[in-house]
Amino acid sequence: MLILDVSVPSLKRLTLDLSIHEENLYYEADFKYKIMVNAPNLEYLGFCDFASDYIYVGGLPSVAEARVNVHKFFEDWDWRKQGNYANCASRLLRSISNVWRLALTGYALRCLSYSGPNLATCCNVVYLELCIDPSNGPVLLPDLLQSSPKLEVLVFPEGLTVIGECEYDVNGDILFDYCWSPPERVPECLLLSLMKFKIHKFCGDEEEELNLVKYLLKNGMVLEEVMIWCHCLFGGDNSFSFKDELENYPRGSTNCNFRHGHGGRLRPNRGLKFRGSALCIKHAARAMVKRQHGLVGLVRAAASEFGKHGIRVNCVSPYFVATPLVMPGMSAAGIEDPSAAEALASSAGNLKGIALKANHVAEDALFLASDESVFVSGHNLAIDGGFTVVDNSIATLMQNAYKTVM
Repeated sequence: MLILDVSVPSLKRLTLDLSIHEENLYYEADFKYKIMVNAPNLEYLGFCDFASDYIYVGGLPSVAEARVNVHKFFEDWDWRKQGNYANCASRLLRSISNVWRLALTGYALRCLSYSGPNLATCCNVVYLELCIDPSNGPVLLPDLLQSSPKLEVLVFPEGLTVIGECEYDVNGDILFDYCWSPPERVPECLLLSLMKFKIHKFCGDEEEELNLVKYLLKNGMVLEEVMIWCHCLFGGDNSFSFKDELENYPRGSTNCNFRHGHGGRLRPNRGLKFRGSALCIKHAARAMVKRQHGLVGLVRAAASEFGKHGIRVNCVSPYFVATPLVMPGMSAAGIEDPSAAEALASSAGNLKGIALKANHVAEDALFLASDESVFVSGHNLAIDGGFTVVDNSIATLMQNAYKTVM
């Protein structure tokens, strides 16, 4: 047995490529090795092996990111040897049990599928990247989801099916029929932590492929974003035949934003009549409303909810006011005097000749709370001298302020 001893305490990144592609060496009997690594500060491990009959890697508790590509084709297809090798691969994953970002190739998934119930648990993984194996499909996905309770991001960089890579038996029949079998119980990560999943090179022509996506949509209780890119070979509108079905499918998370496109391009919704940046609005509207609407959205929702009880809800959005809460930040910029800060803000604003003060805002708020506005509800009163109406860009504000300072 060959032994490779790597002892570099300061080592941060390590890539081991033990793949052998020469046919005369590929099936060489008893090609075994053992790797011992003493690298307490190691952060990244890249491991590729297609040759050995036996793997042992130890001493990697500090690895935070890993990419694993292991598999061994035994010439006589000995299931016992295949199972032993799979157990070695599973032990490799256990040796990097603290990894939080993990990438597994299709070959690695095929290899691990032979380990049976001995699949390693990925307790700390928050980012999981999987390449689907053409002979096994997503057969290991339920187990990986169950063993990754903290998973936040799930990525399929090569899609859910492998285009043109089917395996056939001696009669020319396909050995594997794509099938998605959901786990008996919903994985903990779907209920508590998974916020995003991405699928590249999506085909959408397999019913089971759609069923997998639907399962993630339905059971992802905290999902925030789903991104699906179609395979570049299917560029016509037919490649989006699944779009409406998935967009309208019930989702476990009310915050889930669904996007799709060709390659890296967002697909414009055909119902939109605009051009330019407006193309993207409908795709991100749900997330934009919840994240950026802020207090205004809360006020409108409350006005809708409490209107039936005769309760009015409004808010004010003032321009710059030199309050004690704001002045420390201005002091950091070299402006100590409140009147100087007001003068600077006034010069950059739209309405000239007056500086907004706290009592002005208080009087407007009093108006909204009084009987003078008895039929005003769900309103955001902008006290900004028309700044947001004329030009609300930060660039313009900074340019005007710069001119004033100069």
